[in-house]
Amino acid sequence: MAQYNDTGYGTIALTGTVAQFARVTAAGLAATALQKDVGTAQVSGVSGDVVAYAYGNKQGTTKMISSEAITAGSPCFAAADGEVAADGTVFIGIAVTASGADQDIIEVQRMDGNGTSGGVLDAAQQTLVAGGGAVNVTTFYTAGASDAGGDAWTLADGTFPGQLKKIKLITDGGGDAVLTPTNFSNGATITFADVGDYAVLLWNGTEWTAVEVGNDADGATAPVIA
Repeated sequence: MAQYNDTGYGTIALTGTVAQFARVTAAGLAATALQKDVGTAQVSGVSGDVVAYAYGNKQGTTKMISSEAITAGSPCFAAADGEVAADGTVFIGIAVTASGADQDIIEVQRMDGNGTSGGVLDAAQQTLVAGGGAVNVTTFYTAGASDAGGDAWTLADGTFPGQLKKIKLITDGGGDAVLTPTNFSNGATITFADVGDYAVLLWNGTEWTAVEVGNDADGATAPVIA
């Protein structure tokens, strides 16, 4: 008969040594840097122990073990021995509190229960790129101004899977602004020609993907992806 649990906590039989607050797999092992986990062990244990663990999709935040210094508000990624790090391949969530060194216990807001993000807004504030130059990846929204000769914009890779980035042309100086992401799944460039042209991009871990393009001034035109 099917069971259910709405407490956010369960028990798991360990098949190896697991530290308190380590990410644990369904097999009862400390998750590696490339593994998604089912939650975090609430007590330490060894093979054969049955321990409580917090589900990866439970409400609220959870305690985790850092493998290095992590700044509060920064993304966390899977690390070896069930820990989390400031960089990596498998995205876990956002650090609520800072870590100063390896083995510090930090508070983490998970993005979901399987180590991936459902779309994350980082700092939702405006920055401006005028003329040619780099569009930053540290804020959600960048407004742009083009000049008569046209401009070349660049966009570096995102910092964590699920990161969202919005770019909009707010001043048309006569020339087009051409954005070239370092890695872009839809093509090579996005051309902003008219005031109000905007693009919302999602970093999927390896490439930026356009999730929405349009024009919020005339409602008809849109940037051209090529």
